[in-house]
Amino acid sequence: MKHSASAPAGLSAETRKQILAVELLDNAYVDPRQEEMDLRNAEFIHVQGKKSKNRRLSQVANLSEAFKQFDLNGDDHIGVREQVTMYHQLKAGMQTSLSELARKGFYDQAAELRDRMKSIKREFEGRQVHTEESRQEKERRNFQTASKKIHTTKISQWGESGRRLHQECCATDDAMTHSHNIQTRQLEEEMAHLPDKMIKFSRTLLEMKDSETHLAGLGKFEEAKSLKRRVDKLEAAERDQHERNIEAGKNRRRALLQKNQADDRKKREQMDKKFEWAHTRAMEHDMKITNWRMSNNMHDMKHAHKVDSNKPPTFTTNQLLTKQRTQFLATGSTLRGSQLLASVATGRQAVAGLCGMHAIDDDDNSRLSGTMTLTK
Repeated sequence: MKHSASAPAGLSAETRKQILAVELLDNAYVDPRQEEMDLRNAEFIHVQGKKSKNRRLSQVANLSEAFKQFDLNGDDHIGVREQVTMYHQLKAGMQTSLSELARKGFYDQAAELRDRMKSIKREFEGRQVHTEESRQEKERRNFQTASKKIHTTKISQWGESGRRLHQECCATDDAMTHSHNIQTRQLEEEMAHLPDKMIKFSRTLLEMKDSETHLAGLGKFEEAKSLKRRVDKLEAAERDQHERNIEAGKNRRRALLQKNQADDRKKREQMDKKFEWAHTRAMEHDMKITNWRMSNNMHDMKHAHKVDSNKPPTFTTNQLLTKQRTQFLATGSTLRGSQLLASVATGRQAVAGLCGMHAIDDDDNSRLSGTMTLTK
């Protein structure tokens, strides 16, 4: 068993238990006067700390010193809401010191503190204006960066699309040329393997051959010989004409095939030009729509920036007065540069139109739809 530090050795177990219980009761007892004194000391420390903080804030001479009181540098970028919170804390500390100086009759020091408060307020106002100008400049830079990326990417994509189209057209032309060569070779092989067409002599030649045979049968060999020379000469002429007719028929078939192939090539050229022209028109249309939308979005953003610049500096933290709509970050005109750059970062190159991004007429559930259907 574990012994108590105040319990002497040699005591019984029951005696030790009683001594331990007494010690626990002594430790659990809290003197009310001591508790009240501790509370007063804690309150005094809190009040003294608050007074020390107010005195420290009341000694601030400019905006840089005010930033140092909050562990910030003068060139640190902080939002307008944080600036307003800092100003209110600084104003509260100065106002407390100003009231004390006025109550004690130190009017010169109070006037100097009042002037410093006005000067610091003007510096905070200028800081808000500078913050807004920096934000707008950043939005313009983001817009220009996104615009260049979109333009470069679209030119590259359309160029690659044009090269693919040209390759497809060349492949189709090569396939057609190969098909034409096969057709020509098949025609030549077909005509080469065709049997010779039987010649059909003229009636005059046939009658002359019959007359030659009759003259030879009658023994009139001199007249038959003379007639034979005429028959041979006429037969040779008719055979030559037959060969020419056969070759002319082959040439007609070749010419017909060449004509059909020429028509195919002409149609193929027309289709290639049609595809190239459609591609060019689609590219021009896409670039024109993109440029229009970029111009409209830039004009919309400039207008929103002008409206924001005309707003006076604000020193309120009331969320009801500074609350933004739900889709402000996604569709707000004043943030168009960041929105466009974010869409480019995700790989999306199409620029949304002013109405398309709000989906006003998308469906009945559109949050920005300004129309309602009334039923009787």
